[in-house]
Amino acid sequence: MVPWTRRDTLTALPTLAVGLSGCSGLSDEQYSLPVQTAWTADLMQPAVGVHSPADMILVGSRSPFDSDPIVSGLDPVSGDTEWAAPGTSEPSSPVAVDADHAYVFSKTGAVFAFDHRTGNRIWEASIPRVTQADPGVVQFAPLVVDDIVVIPVSGTEGDVVDRLVGFTRSDGAKTFSVELPASISGAPAS
Repeated sequence: MVPWTRRDTLTALPTLAVGLSGCSGLSDEQYSLPVQTAWTADLMQPAVGVHSPADMILVGSRSPFDSDPIVSGLDPVSGDTEWAAPGTSEPSSPVAVDADHAYVFSKTGAVFAFDHRTGNRIWEASIPRVTQADPGVVQFAPLVVDDIVVIPVSGTEGDVVDRLVGFTRSDGAKTFSVELPASISGAPAS
């Protein structure tokens, strides 16, 4: 039998954290994480979070319920929710952030820009022909490239046009849409 290595442990921790994320209702007496934590947050099906320039952790939501925010701003020291922004009742992508805004893409095709300090909605735009995707689109984080926010759109079963759609960072005006010859196989990087 091969011994458990440090690499095995580091590889298993993100999976363990995601697997246990739904266990927030358990009390500390019933269960505790195998690693020391400073705090936990009660978020329904969180997407990958990012650290914003306003010294906040911004987390998108993969929850399909209207009562859950599409993105939340958390205090990095206490884990307290500083703000929670409503969106659609569809899951959102991971969050992208720049000096002023946070951006998310909903499975309904809605694209949102929020002030990452306050959670106030700056603009909303939409991408057509996304809602016809069944079971939906792969939700990659938006990309911030110069003055443009690029949304990667990729269907999971060939039932939506795979494309990159650009919006201006300041007001959400659509600047381009480029169809791709195949689905996006991994998270694009800028």
